[in-house]
Amino acid sequence: MSLMPGQRQWSTGAGPRGRAASLALPCVLAVLLVGACDSDDRPTDGGPRDQGGADLTASLDGGAPDLGPVDAALDLAPALDLVAVDLTVAPGGLVASLSGGDLFQSCQPIVPPDPARLTISIRFTNQGPSPIGPIAVSDGEIDDANKQQLATFGFAPARTAVIPPGQSATLDLEKTAGSLVPAQGCQTLKCGTAVVVVVPYDGPGVPANRSARSDALTVMCAF
Repeated sequence: MSLMPGQRQWSTGAGPRGRAASLALPCVLAVLLVGACDSDDRPTDGGPRDQGGADLTASLDGGAPDLGPVDAALDLAPALDLVAVDLTVAPGGLVASLSGGDLFQSCQPIVPPDPARLTISIRFTNQGPSPIGPIAVSDGEIDDANKQQLATFGFAPARTAVIPPGQSATLDLEKTAGSLVPAQGCQTLKCGTAVVVVVPYDGPGVPANRSARSDALTVMCAF
């Protein structure tokens, strides 16, 4: 059979079914990679397909390829950006503890308005991933066993250096003389009673309103 200009010679060695398969394979690949093919079995840019190409594809695999999983993966890509977590300061990254507390009052005549003397140490440990501090301490309070405030007082100003991750720093604190409020001699802190010292602290990287509490201390007095 003679060919008209522009026509192709297709192999018919396998008969009509072989020709159908030869026509369909390029189109199937085009559908998988691009999304469509034209009547001459060339990939298109997503435009309409020739009815014949669509029929051949359907005759081989029962329908157009399901690209659902690919679309789902593409749809999930923007959502992955929403799971970033800011770990600049990890929760619970700073631990503070009080130790070595000594509380003493001289109740011998003449008793001053503020007879209390207090020394105590506070230790800071940075368990987070970022440096913390400097951490400053300037005052404290004394509570009874029921966490009711008995008095407030001041410390001589104390400050740590910046504390790197995994490191600790200790401040030795001493109550400022005459800073006890209320200042009612040995009536403010009853001799022989158990009290708790509370020391607030703050600084860069320290969560707001943090404080350390001591174990129970006995108010020691001299008469």
